[in-house]
Amino acid sequence: MRPYTIEEKLSVVEFLIEQLRDSRHELGAPNRGRYLILKSVAADLRARIPGEPLAACFELDEAIRAADASKTVPLGYEIGKLRRIAEILIGRWPVVRQALEKFEEDLS
Repeated sequence: MRPYTIEEKLSVVEFLIEQLRDSRHELGAPNRGRYLILKSVAADLRARIPGEPLAACFELDEAIRAADASKTVPLGYEIGKLRRIAEILIGRWPVVRQALEKFEEDLS
């Protein structure tokens, strides 16, 4: 059996997510747990796409520089700039988490 690409795996997982989409908002739906697990698997797969860690790094770096440039002595950092960092970090958390885990493995 040949190894499947990340994109092929992601395509199948996204198909299954679409099949369970009607279960996403119903707390008691029998497939809600499967739906949420598949969403998590899809996020992990997307984080493994080549270039994603570097793209996340560039995006976070740019947002951090913008926030740092917005700092004023009496007021501190501009809230909108800090919010942008938080939004990027939350949105790219699977990539960041995997990169940190890999970094820890490399240290061992």
